[in-house]
Formats: sequence, structure tokens, C-alpha cells
Amino acid sequence: MSEYQHYQFMAIDRPLSDEQVAAVRELTTRAEITHTDFVNTYQWGDFKGSPERLMEDYYDAHLYFANWGTRTVMLRWPVRDLPLEVAERYCTGEAARARQHGANIVITLLSDPDGAEDFNELFDHGDYDSDPEDRWLPSIAGARPDVAAGDLRLLYLAWLLALQAGEIADDDVEPPVPAGLAALPDSLADLAVFLRIDPDLIAAAAQPLPDPHTARA
Repeated sequence: MSEYQHYQFMAIDRPLSDEQVAAVRELTTRAEITHTDFVNTYQWGDFKGSPERLMEDYYDAHLYFANWGTRTVMLRWPVRDLPLEVAERYCTGEAARARQHGANIVITLLSDPDGAEDFNELFDHGDYDSDPEDRWLPSIAGARPDVAAGDLRLLYLAWLLALQAGEIADDDVEPPVPAGLAALPDSLADLAVFLRIDPDLIAAAAQPLPDPHTARA
């Protein structure tokens, strides 16, 4: 296989209208498009649309991967559920970015190592009737309601992704570490695997800080 690119989008909070589906269809004749899902793979050519614009206008979740190593996740929330100032505490740089478009916040998470690598694990994801590569995004998107409810573990994983990418300076202030990093739900465990976040890095962050009173004793 000389080239493989996988694009996927989900409309979660509300389905697309017929007019919106028609507008997305104008971008590609090859994709599988419904009022809630968009899935397409390319083994030649490329997608002519802009994932950023589609996330701004239509969708709540997006996933992309290519066999040369690039992997991307985008997630969208209403600003009432995730204020920009909260997202920006954790998302900074190129590996983890947050931006506001209208009444929504979009975060973009990027894993882009040097050189192609084996990506067969993306096709061996659980036991489902549908294509296994299509199951990553529904799982990862399952973390959106938790973030809206105040669970910031997804955002802290985004910060670890930026740290792993070398985008956090030594004098940068680490954002608050949320509880529960040692026991990630499936949605966040899949996010960490998909974005190749070092499990040792997550385990180290999950360790409780030493008690200063004990240390003085």
C-alpha cells in the first residue's frame, strides 16, 4: 500500500440538515455521508475539503490518520461547556491547540512523528461489525460529555501530548492535574493510544505529589 488516508467526522449534538449534507457532498463524491457521519479513505488523491471548516460549520468530532504517521483528533464543544480560557490552559502549541469559532470551542490534537511507521493496530480495534478503523472516533468522542461536566482529564492528556512533542518550556506553569489519570475510561485510553501518548508519562503524572510534611519529617 503506497498511500492510505482515513477521514472521519461525526455530528453528535444535532444531525446535519438535508442542505448541510448536500453542501458536504459537494466536496467529495466518494465519501459515505449520512446526517450524522462522514467516512472516507483515500489510496490515491486527497480530500478537497478543509477539516477545520467542516468542524466549524457542521461536525462535533473528527479523526484523521495516514500511513506516513500523521494522526489528528478534533473535538468541538459549545463555549458554555468549555470556555476558551480553560481549554487554553492545557492546549498550547502545535500538538494541542484550542480556538473559538462563534459559539463553539474546537481543540485540535496532533501526533506527527518523523517517518512512516506500522499502523496495523488501527485496524485491530475491538470486536465490531463495522470496519475497525471506523471505531476509534466514536470511542474517543465519548469523552465529550465528561469534559462538558467538568472532567478535564482529556485536556490534561492534550497537555501531555504537547509536553511529549517538546512544546512545553521548562518555565511554563503546569496546569492543574485532574484526578483519575490512573484509571482512564475507554474513551481516554483510546485517545492516548491513538495519539501515541507515552503510558509512562501518564503514569508519572498520575502519581500523587509527596506530602511536604512527610518530606520534612
